[in-house]
Amino acid sequence: MSNAEEYERLRFVKSIYSSALIAICFCVTIWSGVEGALPDWSKWTASALMFVALLFNGFIMSRALRPGYLISMLCFVTAWRVAAMNDVTLLEQVCFVTFLVMIMQFVEIVICHWKKNGIFGFIEALMWQLAVTRIYFGMNEIGHATEKVFAGQVSYENLVHIFTVLGTPMPGIAVISGGVIEFALAFGVGCGFLTRLSAMGGIIYFLVATVGFGGEWMHGYSWVGGGWEYIALLIVFYGSLFFTGAGQFSLDAWLIERGFMPKMLLRFCCPQSAVKHFVRKLPNNCVKNME
Repeated sequence: MSNAEEYERLRFVKSIYSSALIAICFCVTIWSGVEGALPDWSKWTASALMFVALLFNGFIMSRALRPGYLISMLCFVTAWRVAAMNDVTLLEQVCFVTFLVMIMQFVEIVICHWKKNGIFGFIEALMWQLAVTRIYFGMNEIGHATEKVFAGQVSYENLVHIFTVLGTPMPGIAVISGGVIEFALAFGVGCGFLTRLSAMGGIIYFLVATVGFGGEWMHGYSWVGGGWEYIALLIVFYGSLFFTGAGQFSLDAWLIERGFMPKMLLRFCCPQSAVKHFVRKLPNNCVKNME
């Protein structure tokens, strides 16, 4: 079995388990919107996100594990965050159980790789370290995006007020723009799509948002009190991704392995040496066309 194929199946914590739970979450989301627990547009965003999570988990994941898992996780966690911000307790509880099952699936993927390759060598260990930290740091932006564009009118208006106090020009547009950028970062870095480009975009966004508007860099190197310690942590990690790319458990790797990534975009995914690693199982003529 090739490196590409070894990711494409789950034998124990199968996708049907997580799909069934996400289906329940979707039904609870719909009910919460009808009942009023999810106000105004949050019921539509949460329902749409949960539906996409169900679509990718139920229909894509069994055929292409990496895209199905990563995109369903992104959409599912975002919908879960919407529920949390609106204190929808029942939906939060069902989502928590579902999340545990999805974490078990990730663990099974790691164990499968371990069995196929024997005891982890240094490179294999680094690959999974990168996957765990990249997914977390990428999808950490979900919380910031959700409060701006997914959680509903109250959250949006509260942030518009904060941006107004900070003196941000056109605060309403700034809130929406920030939320869209942050969700794009969650997708690009968390799922590993055009990872080097996403990482550099993230660094620019953090610098513009904090130096230009947030004022964190005036408060010193501290976590408490609005300083720039947390911002520096994000910038350092995103900067490291520019040098490495996302690794094998990513959309970039999945697309490159199958020859789906256009040649002109390869440099935005990972270094050339990593491209050659991902395509080594493809026919020689395909590899030559990508070099």
